[in-house]
Amino acid sequence: MKRLLILGTLLLSLTACDSDDPSTKPSAQPTTTKPSSTDESSTAGVDSGDLPLSSAPLATPDPSAPGFGTEFCAVNAELDNTDSPFSAASPEPEMTKQFFTKDFPTIMARMAAAAPADLVNSIKVLNDAVTAFGAIVEGKGWDINAAYNDPAVARLLGSAEFQAAEGKVADYCGQSI
Repeated sequence: MKRLLILGTLLLSLTACDSDDPSTKPSAQPTTTKPSSTDESSTAGVDSGDLPLSSAPLATPDPSAPGFGTEFCAVNAELDNTDSPFSAASPEPEMTKQFFTKDFPTIMARMAAAAPADLVNSIKVLNDAVTAFGAIVEGKGWDINAAYNDPAVARLLGSAEFQAAEGKVADYCGQSI
């Protein structure tokens, strides 16, 4: 979920700007995270278009997290490490279709089955939002870059509910954001 969390956080920043000055409005294309020179897990230096999402650093989970070493967190890590349109610099439509129609639903079903009781609702929120995002991407011919221009994507992945759900999963599994 870390890649989705990064994407959701970045999309939230896109919707947060309400200035009427067009020079201060973010583009519809998601921004990416540049690691700082001192902390690879830092989100400092967010800059539009400099790096693909695959450049976002993946932190080592905190071994003191409540879910560290659980099946749930192992499946969550598997999702993070699955080839996806979020990890490819230029995702092809076939890869995108594979992720949204096969990989994501399969892994999310396993996550839901392994979820502790207090994360069941969060997993549902995440699954529903990413599934809806997948429907938008499908409507764009599996072109994820075209889907980023749809305002519904920012509303889905940038919502407070989505952010809270991903934060709960990240905290449980010991992922830094």
